[in-house]
Amino acid sequence: MRRGDGTNKVRRIEETELYMNTFELGLKFLRPAIRSGQWTYKIRQGVAAGLKRKGGFGFIPRSLSPEEKFLLGLNWEGQTVYDVGGYEGVFTIFFAKAVGASGRVFTFEPNPINCRKIRENIQLNCLNNTQLIQLGLGGGRSNCKLVFWPNEPARGSVNADYQNSLRQKGATDCIEIEIDSLDNQLAVKELPPPDFIKIDVEASELEVLAGMSKTLKTHQPRLFIEVHSGVNVKQLAQDLLEKGYCLHHVESNKPVRRFDMVDDSTCHLYCEPCHGGV
Repeated sequence: MRRGDGTNKVRRIEETELYMNTFELGLKFLRPAIRSGQWTYKIRQGVAAGLKRKGGFGFIPRSLSPEEKFLLGLNWEGQTVYDVGGYEGVFTIFFAKAVGASGRVFTFEPNPINCRKIRENIQLNCLNNTQLIQLGLGGGRSNCKLVFWPNEPARGSVNADYQNSLRQKGATDCIEIEIDSLDNQLAVKELPPPDFIKIDVEASELEVLAGMSKTLKTHQPRLFIEVHSGVNVKQLAQDLLEKGYCLHHVESNKPVRRFDMVDDSTCHLYCEPCHGGV
């Protein structure tokens, strides 16, 4: 080692530690304002980069995740997209921008806290091709208890096991929400059939898919499903394969030809009718 290399290495480590400590200290004071949703900024990362948002940490640059890269590589022009589980509307505003003036976006979100933020983010970006429906989707019409962390309502779920997991990890809130099937919503509200459905429903994927069986058979929309821990992924894959869908495991970038090719862990599945191609 050359003289001075050791000293320079120590100095670089100390400078990095100082930077991280300063960054963490700044976040400590900024976090309440950020989470309050009152700070408006331009998103610097993810699929919605360049669009405006209130709240969250989208101002911090980071690399794209595998699912974000995958979604950015798809063709969206003129599509009708259903965003099932909208959270704060980041994917909603991405879809609305991507589909263009001739496309439509319908977002289903049952938590009124999240719905308020979705509306704000839609208005911030002057998007007029988007409709927010304050409703949870499931296997049929009912009223359910939604349990969620008050500081992180994205984790809200109607799944009993998932709710117990949330309660074990921290204080939770609980509200009553309305649930309906997508099949019934299309019939009652006379919504246009979807070309693409994104599903992120915190361990209720099987119920949501069961409630759109007619829609899948009749209209064969493409699906993008975030599968959460606790969900029987093999059953989900088998059901879709039997419905004539081709499955693609996004994280591994590999096709799923049999239900036993996926394990019971969090993943993203892209699904389309088998007459198409991934």
